[in-house]
Amino acid sequence: TEMLLVSHWFLIPFLMCVWVTSPIWTGILTFVQVAFFWSLNSIATELENPFGEDTNDLPAQAMQQDFNQELLLLLRPSTSITAKLSHKATLTLNEMQELRENRKMSLGSSSMGRTMTLSKNGVSEPPRHQRRSSLEG
Repeated sequence: TEMLLVSHWFLIPFLMCVWVTSPIWTGILTFVQVAFFWSLNSIATELENPFGEDTNDLPAQAMQQDFNQELLLLLRPSTSITAKLSHKATLTLNEMQELRENRKMSLGSSSMGRTMTLSKNGVSEPPRHQRRSSLEG
């Protein structure tokens, strides 16, 4: 691969002289093309071996240790508890639809019936059936 890049490096200035008439543009286009191919080769070389000791390599050993820790966590008895369905769970479609309709009706009636009345001292209060006692939590 490097041999092809070196031959390209030597041949491209002559080809650019044929294609471009300006010497400045010949130099610029030659530099851009050669730099592009060498950069592409360097990137490909790094991608061929991502696990190594270079600064930009992936930490394979640390990744494996983290993975092993996660696998050991899955083997603990405390993580093997499975979820259980409550005996109060709604299991049929009809029950779910009825529950949904009941919730819609209760939400609609609670928001529609909120009215305020004026007390004797001029302060507005909710009706007696909507008041909360101070003992409720």
